[in-house]
Amino acid sequence: MGTTVTAALLDDGGTTLMHVGDSRAYLLRDGVLRQITDDHSIVGEMVRQGQISPDEAARHPSRNIITRALGAEPDVQIDEVRLDLAPGDIVLLCTDGLSSMVDDALIAKTTAGAATLADAAIALIDAALEHGGNDNVTVVLARIGEAGDGAPEITGVLPAIDTSQDADSTQALRIPAPPPAAPKPARTPQVLERTTPARGGLARRVAGLGAIVLLLLGAFGVWASSRSYFVDGEPGSTVRVYHGAPFDIFGINLFAQWGDTRVATATVEAAEPAALGRSVHGQGDAVRRAVDIVWRHGLPQVPEITLPPAPAKATAGRSARP
Repeated sequence: MGTTVTAALLDDGGTTLMHVGDSRAYLLRDGVLRQITDDHSIVGEMVRQGQISPDEAARHPSRNIITRALGAEPDVQIDEVRLDLAPGDIVLLCTDGLSSMVDDALIAKTTAGAATLADAAIALIDAALEHGGNDNVTVVLARIGEAGDGAPEITGVLPAIDTSQDADSTQALRIPAPPPAAPKPARTPQVLERTTPARGGLARRVAGLGAIVLLLLGAFGVWASSRSYFVDGEPGSTVRVYHGAPFDIFGINLFAQWGDTRVATATVEAAEPAALGRSVHGQGDAVRRAVDIVWRHGLPQVPEITLPPAPAKATAGRSARP
């Protein structure tokens, strides 16, 4: 098992990003969105080498194959990016469930146009779902405020980076409090996956396994029937070659007539009854048996013809030789 990780450590001068995989970190500054991290994926490497364009990468069949993941191997190479931040900057961390569904232009417009970061996160998730939503969508947003501006709300208290200070000292990242937003209607949760086992799950699994077994048996039966032939004859009829399984289910024959010897069943039964029956044979063996029946019992009997005795030849006037 492996996963992607994009983490941001904020301090008073900016942020340090640690990145593995194809999740992403973006910076939105003055309405312009810029991707900070590189995708550790096959198509990401192809884009960096100039083999395909970013638009082609978004549609490439191998776009979900990543080249680095946390947990897949004992050691992994991690990208570390230092980013200086300015007041008003917005840092966006997201999974590819967002970036693969929503283009950068719409991400920038949605984020910049939202009244609060919470509204922006909800709008981005909704946009990803509306564009397909075929993967999990995770969005983390942070906006940088003016230092020492007297903002009434401190949204994060972080450990001091300067090791010369006391271990318990902290420094605050101040973000201006957004204006109160108008109440929004309650959102109805969308259940994408069942998270608790349903009742009767074992019974359904057993029934499903039974259905699979029946399907396999049926497939084997069809295959076996396609290779089965037998030679038989109904009373008062003729001996015939049949193709299929030599039995019926609920009155439905699982075989069909394949050939007719035109030899009376009664004739064959009187001479060699063991030649008939529903013993399964291959096509070649069944044909050989049918031809043998035709030769033995189907050809007309040729009557014997007795020739008259030849007349005696005259020997008068000839002397017999000793």
